[in-house]
Amino acid sequence: TLPKAAQRILCDHIDRVCGHMAFWVGRHDSDGRLELERVRELEDYCYGVAGIVGEMITDLISQYDPSLDRQRLLTMHTNAVDFGIGLQLTNVLKDSWRDANEGRRYLPSRFVKLDGGDRPGSLQPLVALAMHRLERGIEYTAAIPYDHAGIRDFCLVAIALAAASLQAIRRRESDLLAGHDVKLGRAEVGSVVAAVAQVVGSNTQLRAYWAELSDLGDG
Repeated sequence: TLPKAAQRILCDHIDRVCGHMAFWVGRHDSDGRLELERVRELEDYCYGVAGIVGEMITDLISQYDPSLDRQRLLTMHTNAVDFGIGLQLTNVLKDSWRDANEGRRYLPSRFVKLDGGDRPGSLQPLVALAMHRLERGIEYTAAIPYDHAGIRDFCLVAIALAAASLQAIRRRESDLLAGHDVKLGRAEVGSVVAAVAQVVGSNTQLRAYWAELSDLGDG
């Protein structure tokens, strides 16, 4: 029921996602296990899962509003992949212990063993990497015109919840490495959504909120 142009965009990008996912399925061994060794592999995986989705959403927004100027579109396309990768890196970190125990080690096993012996701080470089990628999502959102408030809100809620999750991982890393779930409570989610509603209409306020939300301190 979507317009033909939107159908083409969706089908083209879904085809690309399927191709990337077929590659990663093929990387599993005969016992269904997958073990990544390099950060670059992790980022490639996140691109196939979510970076392409960032590109797809950008193309859909462009099709939805053909009046968007080239500078805005260039800014969005420049940051779309990092935006998606940041969201997926957050998901990988949240689920890392559970995935590892099911045979899928997305965090580079050269550095993070997830066997109970990891030292405090083991995940912090990857938390910082995810936060850095999410920051590009802030620039992506800031490039969307104010009169597309719903699209801006859609983007910013996802970024803010991911950043809050990364802060929770940072604070409770020992719990995560010990096999406990680290996730936001309902009240925390509600607080983030309410805060986003207050700042989404101003890029100045949006960036100020992000500076507060993304502060990783001295660690």
